[in-house]
Amino acid sequence: MPLATDMCIENQSMKVSTITVCRNSFTSIVSTMESIFCQTFPLVERIVIDGASTDGTANYLESQRERINVLVSEPDGGIYDAMNKGIRASSGDYLIFMNAGDRFATDDVIERVMNHQNVISRRPKLISGRVQLEYSAKLTNLFRPSRPGKEGEGLPHQGTFIEGDLQRNHLFDTRFGFVSDYELWRRLKHKGLFDVLYLEEVIAVFSLGGRSNSIKSDPQRYLERAYVDYQYSGRFRSQDWMRFLLLILARKFMHTVLGERLFFSALRFLKTV
Repeated sequence: MPLATDMCIENQSMKVSTITVCRNSFTSIVSTMESIFCQTFPLVERIVIDGASTDGTANYLESQRERINVLVSEPDGGIYDAMNKGIRASSGDYLIFMNAGDRFATDDVIERVMNHQNVISRRPKLISGRVQLEYSAKLTNLFRPSRPGKEGEGLPHQGTFIEGDLQRNHLFDTRFGFVSDYELWRRLKHKGLFDVLYLEEVIAVFSLGGRSNSIKSDPQRYLERAYVDYQYSGRFRSQDWMRFLLLILARKFMHTVLGERLFFSALRFLKTV
C-alpha cells in the first residue's frame, strides 16, 4: 500500500546516509549501488565500506568513486565492525543500511518516506517499513514483517531508517557475529529510545539464502540471541533452551524434506526467521 499522498510539505532539508557494507560481492554490488544512485531524494550521502575485496568489487567501486561520498576499502573485524565504520563516517539526519545483495524497492522510496506527513510531524527515532523477500533472483509474495508493526524488536535493518545521532551514539556490539542489530533494538528499548514509526511502504528487497539465513549458522545465531535476551531480561528458562534446540532441528529437517525454496517460504509463513 502506498504512503499517504497528502505530502504538502517537502522534507528536502533532511540528509539521509545510505551505508553499504560488502566484501567480495562483485555479482551483487552493482544492483545494490544502482538502487542507491537512482534515488530521487536530493540529499543522499552514499557511504561504502568494502572489506578489501579481491574479486573485482573494489575495482568497480573505485570506478564509481565520483558517485560515492565516502569509500573505504580495507580489512575489517567482521560485518558489524564494518557497519560501525560506516556509522562513524556518516553525517545524515537518518541512516539506513543497504548492504551488498540488498536493494531499494523503488527509485523514489527515500523521498516518499522522508516526505511522509508523520515523519515530518513526529521526527521519530526509527522509521520501519517492509522488506520484500527474493529467492533465486525472483521476487516472492513474502514480506518481513507480514504486516506493519508485527516485527516487534527484530526490525529488518534494510527496511529501517534510524536517527543519525541516535545511531552514532549507539554503535553495534561487535562481540556478536549474527545478532548485533537485534541487540541494538533491545538496547534502545531498554533505554526508552525505541520510538518506531511503522509504515506499510516496501523499503527494500532482501535476497534469501545468504550468510544470515544459513542453516550452518543456526546454533551460533540462536545462542547469541538467547544471550541478548538474558542480558536484558535477567533470566533464561530451561524450556527456552529446549525451544532453541527444537528450532534448529526443525529447520534442518524442513530444509532436507522441502528443499531450499519451499523451506524459506515455510519459514516466513511460520515467522521463525
